[in-house]
Amino acid sequence: MRNISWRHFDFWLLGSVAFLTVFGVTMISSAIAGNIELVEANTVLKQIIFAGIGFVVLIITAMIDYRYWGALSSLCGLANVARLRASIWITTTTGEAGYEYHKTTTR
Repeated sequence: MRNISWRHFDFWLLGSVAFLTVFGVTMISSAIAGNIELVEANTVLKQIIFAGIGFVVLIITAMIDYRYWGALSSLCGLANVARLRASIWITTTTGEAGYEYHKTTTR
């Protein structure tokens, strides 16, 4: 395995992401301060866990050379188109979000 160089890593961007993540968790904590249901649902703890998972994914993807991502770009593009088509199909067949609009415009 090749030695990973962090020489060109953007630590200012990483610090900004970390700051905004802490700020977001603080805002969520402040917003649910009086709501017992959300406090008991461990909403802040869930957000911290998701932020930690996202941070690990960020570090792993930053370790991969950008040329590999360039080679995978067409595959990622096809996967995004497939996800978009699937979400459109699901919303139109189940009636979530598309049905209400259709029902109000056909009357």
